[in-house]
Amino acid sequence: MSDAAAQITAIRLAFHHVTERGGGPTLREADVIRQYGPANSRRENARALDNDKRWWQISDASFDKSINPFPHLDDKAFVYYMPAILTWCLKNHDRAIKHKLLASLLDALVMPTRWDLVDAQKKRFAAFNREQATVIAACLKFWAGLDNAGLSKAQDALDSYWKQFA
Repeated sequence: MSDAAAQITAIRLAFHHVTERGGGPTLREADVIRQYGPANSRRENARALDNDKRWWQISDASFDKSINPFPHLDDKAFVYYMPAILTWCLKNHDRAIKHKLLASLLDALVMPTRWDLVDAQKKRFAAFNREQATVIAACLKFWAGLDNAGLSKAQDALDSYWKQFA
């Protein structure tokens, strides 16, 4: 079994009980907010397209056009979508390296240095249990270990917060 396949198995086990995405924006809705703003009429249609009941039901096609949903997701949705996005990035890691979703994922997992953002990010990261945080750290180590992939943000994320779980 490859490192990516082992990581995907660990993700499924660690996040199996994550079943609620909360009432905040969905994945496609977050993309509409990013493109058009929070008051756009397209939000309702985008939300209707995200009809998954469990994170593992999200189709890979959902991530093909997704660029950076993270700033628009509430903490519950951040935890809900994390295993699906990690899985997609691992299953498609050759493609994901060039995709903006992986870059934005790595950015979202870096602890900010601005003092006014640290508390909110700590709260967001604290929503993961220890097993889930360990899996995230392992994924970051995987990406940090890829030679010449331009994924220095993976090491930045590890160094800024996740190394305690590695």
